[in-house]
Amino acid sequence: MNLTDLSVRGFIDEVASASPAPGGGSVSALAAALAAALVSMVGSLTLRKLTAGGTGQAPTRTTTPAPDRTPASGLTSAWASAPGLAPGSAEGGTAAQVDTERGAQRSDAGMQGQMAGTGEQSPDTGAQRDGASTQQPDIEADMTMAVDIANDLRRHFERLVDEDTAAFNAVMAAYRLPKSTDEERKARSAAIQAALKEACRAPSEVAKGAVEVLRLSDLAVREGALSALSDAAVACLVADAALHGAYVNVMINLGSIKDQTFVTTMREEMSKALESGEAIREKVMARVRKALG
Repeated sequence: MNLTDLSVRGFIDEVASASPAPGGGSVSALAAALAAALVSMVGSLTLRKLTAGGTGQAPTRTTTPAPDRTPASGLTSAWASAPGLAPGSAEGGTAAQVDTERGAQRSDAGMQGQMAGTGEQSPDTGAQRDGASTQQPDIEADMTMAVDIANDLRRHFERLVDEDTAAFNAVMAAYRLPKSTDEERKARSAAIQAALKEACRAPSEVAKGAVEVLRLSDLAVREGALSALSDAAVACLVADAALHGAYVNVMINLGSIKDQTFVTTMREEMSKALESGEAIREKVMARVRKALG
């Protein structure tokens, strides 16, 4: 049975039990999934408001769909194929940054929201909050892409909930291997080292993916429906918690890994993810505080 098949209460009870797994790694993955789900909700609500306030027709994708491919990490098209983004990239661009070029041309003070292609003001969207601008964002396209990426990330994090627990159980199994002879001790040591490296994989992917959710939350705060501002803010904060939780789960395993090349690489990746994520969180929450007055 997968942990994600449990009820909410069932999962909480499982975490609260005397068993060491699921633990902090799986909880961090679940938190990241919830943050991505909130971004998806904000994007979907914004698209619905755009429809209700404009032509009355369902919004259609105005960007070219990402190619349908499944990368090695298990992520599907929208996130992995976003321009400039490799799965787990802490600094690469994301499709959540689809307005990067437009953003360089318009004031950060904000935009008067318009419905894509209709010339009508978009109802209750974050793009209205800060006054006039030099160029309008394509909110419909931005929100459509954000929803696609958030949903891909959510499904990826859901898998990592179980994968983290499985990796922890594999570490425990390796430590229980016999060690009576030199051969057994050598095999046991090798198994432990391999299991510890694998135990770093799930939380490292959670950490890097959480940075992408933070970027998406920035877009949701800037262009999402004003009525969902608090939800976008919670997405940011929960993604930040997932990032930090995953970070400490990676770091605690690194202390027992002998492969210093692996340790150095992982430390650098996690440091970069943490630095990027914290910078985004500060920017997003400053926007939120400004909008709340």
